[in-house]
Amino acid sequence: MAQRDSRRLLKRLEKIDFHGIKIELSGSKQPAWRPAADEFLNLLKESDAPLLFLLDEFPAFLNLVVKKTSRDEAEAALNWFRSARHELSDSSARFLVTGSIGLKSVVRALASSPPSMILMSAKSRAQRRRSS
Repeated sequence: MAQRDSRRLLKRLEKIDFHGIKIELSGSKQPAWRPAADEFLNLLKESDAPLLFLLDEFPAFLNLVVKKTSRDEAEAALNWFRSARHELSDSSARFLVTGSIGLKSVVRALASSPPSMILMSAKSRAQRRRSS
């Protein structure tokens, strides 16, 4: 188990910078979709308009990503989505994820971060609203 976790951590490392010595790891290439996704995120951050994105069959989409590309690609998409939602937590952009199969079961099947990590930012946002 610890060895598998170590491998996953090493796969996610992009570069090491230690006292001015920089090493870029070869396995750190960005997915082809990442620049467009980051540009989209920047546009959302700049917008003041209230936006609601409905992502229907998102869990099925993730399963398709695994079948057509790789498990790592699906994990990268989930990690980007979690990070994007966190970055947009103070904006008026919102995401509604739906599907005929549960997102938790897909994430468990990917054996990535626990489902609570994926869903946590939305839950935290709701708790912050209640406390204000």
